[in-house]
Amino acid sequence: TEVSGLSNEICQKLTDTRPANIARAGRIQGVTPSALSLLLVHLRRQSNSAPDRAVSNG
Repeated sequence: TEVSGLSNEICQKLTDTRPANIARAGRIQGVTPSALSLLLVHLRRQSNSAPDRAVSNG
């Protein structure tokens, strides 16, 4: 999915690298702190819209 506000260059770097976490994404050359903030906002929105995956013990 696309993250609104990220440059095409940063999107391409993230797609090519596919970092395992935000810390690794921050180590990619050219990825700015503001880009990381946009990425975090996107991930939080995505996780809030996902259905709960809790298993009931009932």
